Amino acid sequence: MEGKKLNRFYSFQPYKVKKKFPPTETEEQIQLHVQGSSYPKARSGHRIVADNSNMYSFGGYNPHVDREDEDLLDDPYWAESSPLFKELWKFNLTSKVWTKLHTKGKMPSQLASHAATMIGNKLLVYGGTGVPFGSTSSNDLHVCDLSTLEWSHLKTTGTPPKPLYGQGVALYKEALYVVGGTSGYEYTMDVHKLDLHKKEWKLLPAKTTPDSRHVSYTLVYMILIPAYSLKKEQWELLQTSSDGSTENGYPMPRRCHACVQRGNEVYICGGINIDTILSDLWCLRLDLLQWKKLPTKLSTPVYFHSAALSPNGQLLVFGGVTKITTKIVHNVLNITALKRTNEIHSLWLTIPSLLEICWTALNFYFPHLKSLPVCQLRELGIPTNLINRTEPGT
Repeated sequence: MEGKKLNRFYSFQPYKVKKKFPPTETEEQIQLHVQGSSYPKARSGHRIVADNSNMYSFGGYNPHVDREDEDLLDDPYWAESSPLFKELWKFNLTSKVWTKLHTKGKMPSQLASHAATMIGNKLLVYGGTGVPFGSTSSNDLHVCDLSTLEWSHLKTTGTPPKPLYGQGVALYKEALYVVGGTSGYEYTMDVHKLDLHKKEWKLLPAKTTPDSRHVSYTLVYMILIPAYSLKKEQWELLQTSSDGSTENGYPMPRRCHACVQRGNEVYICGGINIDTILSDLWCLRLDLLQWKKLPTKLSTPVYFHSAALSPNGQLLVFGGVTKITTKIVHNVLNITALKRTNEIHSLWLTIPSLLEICWTALNFYFPHLKSLPVCQLRELGIPTNLINRTEPGT
């Protein structure tokens, strides 16, 4: 504006954590976040996925949200699903506005410690549990078409995994791999493959099996990493090294952390070590099997959170537990989660295209830009692919 000096300058900063929600910018920008929108309650046990435009969050758990919470009185599922959230949310990465999506079809009922991934505009949700944890677990694969917001249940053949929760999933060469999980009493590191064309499950052979990945009281040590070789069809222990940039050289042992992969790099963040909640971020180079600590950290230590990586290289972290209380009972350390969060943190793990950087800078200097009608955005020369990533007016 004429006669008004800018007292802020935009600079693109990779490998620096920024809080996306709740807002921390100027009052003018804060108004943009909250206009006409609600937002998810604090939660853990949920899962998120992301594309370049939006982050999606499904499910979650919070026993401290009252069944009569006024924000949830209109929710058709809350009275029955409480303390689990039977809901799908979308967070627009440009407008920074949350939208609760009203879907069609049968939504999954196992809403905690499930697994989720994304293929194109399809959200895949597998497994999970209800409450009490382990009382009802699932081995169903549900698909939500994010363009029509319709759920469907994928019918499969073959040898599926047992109904479990806390498993990990990975997409590779048009197949979905499911690793591990628990019933709440038994733990497994079985590896199953689902051919997404044939829709057929197969249990992959394994000569030996490492310790289960979902023993909640067991810390994961990062020096020796168990890995399943698809070529050899067996588990291996991979010896990792440190790049020498830090005194300890390796991530502290932890559990309930989050993990994403970008090419030959695997990133972990947060977690808990006994009774210490962590905020650090580390990268493991798969080609070198070498750890490196990132020169940043989450603004809030957190565990039982969820992380996702957008195709253009932006790491997103949402929710989780941020405060605990501990008590020794019969010589066993009991941990009770006291506080959960609905914060979103973001971190660029690469330098994206110049177009991406310019778009971010433009929204930094003109925060009301994203609320303009589509016709006005076109008149300003904003490319259509960027307009489609916003939540513009009509």
